[in-house]
Amino acid sequence: MVKVSVIVPVHNSQSYLHKCVDSLLGQTLEEIEIILVDDCSTDTSPELLRQYALTHPDKIRCLYLEENIRQGGARNRGMEIARGEYIAFVDSDDFVEKDMCRALYEAAEGADLCGADYYIDDGKSLKDVLTDYGEGRELDYARRVRFLGHCGYFWSRIYRRAFLKENNLNFPEKVFFEDAYFNFMTGLYARTLVKAPGQFYHYYQSTNSTVRSKGDVRQYERIVIPSLILDACKQRGIYEANRDLVDNKYISMQMGNIRHTCLGQPGKTDLSQLARIRTAVRQECPGFAKCPLYKDNLFQLRFYLRATMLSPRLAVLAYKVDWAVDLLAVLEGKLKRRK
Repeated sequence: MVKVSVIVPVHNSQSYLHKCVDSLLGQTLEEIEIILVDDCSTDTSPELLRQYALTHPDKIRCLYLEENIRQGGARNRGMEIARGEYIAFVDSDDFVEKDMCRALYEAAEGADLCGADYYIDDGKSLKDVLTDYGEGRELDYARRVRFLGHCGYFWSRIYRRAFLKENNLNFPEKVFFEDAYFNFMTGLYARTLVKAPGQFYHYYQSTNSTVRSKGDVRQYERIVIPSLILDACKQRGIYEANRDLVDNKYISMQMGNIRHTCLGQPGKTDLSQLARIRTAVRQECPGFAKCPLYKDNLFQLRFYLRATMLSPRLAVLAYKVDWAVDLLAVLEGKLKRRK
């Protein structure tokens, strides 16, 4: 019996692929399968995958897509053929510790989701990322609020395959930031959640990473994700029962979009995108301030949202003032240290 299916989307990953796949082949849990999904790579990645499939036919299965459907689509195709009791996702430029699958599987004991702490790895140093899942196994309202407020990753977790299949949970395709959608939907549907002790996943960050290397074009794609989540919940008929959670996720993501995507640094703002967010919020979540969870968001982000709803230019002005104040504080601190 396959206990864990590990799905790896691959796109032009020749520089990282050996380290990633070798870390999976070295897992101490024997009952795993590794599904490598090539998403129309133009480098030597497909040939590397063929070599792995030939040398490790008992562990590795490969798919070669004819159309580039990005990471979300590649993971979906992997899930379609997965046979494991649980599914794990590993990005092709990351790698994992040898005990990851065993530790997560043994801790899960039938839970819908099981996760662990992880590392941010820039190739030179490690940064610990510790996650708080709360106490217990059942995902009650309080734990769900906590989890959905900090569910921005899906690696370093395993998901019960039957749970994903029963609830038709997969990734949106042909968009970036598909992880935010998947994380929220799985967190909304899950009934049991546990955490395994230890850190196993090395999330590699560099200036050449997927988001950083393509600049604003991919950053702007995150703007569509809140609407995808909201529309999916309404279409599935689960919106009203989870209105507070869905509305808060929608507005929290839009606040993040305003701060991180549209404002940027002074002189690099995008009024058209701010106006786009204002229109979306007015149409899709006009009563956002009435959500009981809204007040738990940072005041600064709520202020930017309010300013955007009045005028995108006002939001830009407010951000420039904040930026100048922060800069002055930094300069003042440097002057004090010199004295």
